[in-house]
Amino acid sequence: VQQPKDYSTSRDVTGQWWKLYQPVSLSVAKNAWFGTKDELKDLCTEAEKYGVKIICDIVSNHMGNESEDTPNVVSSQVKTYDPEIYDNASAFFRNNDIVASDSSVKNVVQGHVTSCPDLKTNSKVVQDKVISLLKECIDCGVDGFRFDLATSLCRQNMEFKVHSGFLYATGQDPQTRRVKLIAEPWDIGYGGYQVGAFPPGWGQWNDKYRDNVRR
Repeated sequence: VQQPKDYSTSRDVTGQWWKLYQPVSLSVAKNAWFGTKDELKDLCTEAEKYGVKIICDIVSNHMGNESEDTPNVVSSQVKTYDPEIYDNASAFFRNNDIVASDSSVKNVVQGHVTSCPDLKTNSKVVQDKVISLLKECIDCGVDGFRFDLATSLCRQNMEFKVHSGFLYATGQDPQTRRVKLIAEPWDIGYGGYQVGAFPPGWGQWNDKYRDNVRR
């Protein structure tokens, strides 16, 4: 639902799903190439008629970069779609020198998780922005959320904490605590695998169960 980074060479992401994991805002896209905010509302309204629940995939641990040549630079599109973040980069982003690029799944998913533009997910300013995104989605009729690399949202002093500010905030807010919250309970950092560690009320991706079912 977030505004994805525009790729001038191709808007076809079939077989290149990672391109959708390059958000340039922490708000619902008002007119992205995959749809509009009004279309999201219409989708939720129609789905409700048939008892279908709408779960949004949320990317809230990083933003899209400027280009392959400038992997640690926040995309200039952020200034267009979410100027608050772009104009206050020091408050929203961590600083490091790990290279990321758009050339492969590994470089996009892993590189952007551990490098700029890596969001300070342990800070209240980022957490408040994410909560605002969730509430905006709920107002559109969304029934819940799946959080990409959710462990990264719950780190304090680099360690996963079940009582992190993010988990506390989602549990206390009257809107977010009543919808479905689903964690992808890992990231690539130290102690990142946290299946079973999220608090009551959270659903969790279970990779071992998934792999056994696939066999």
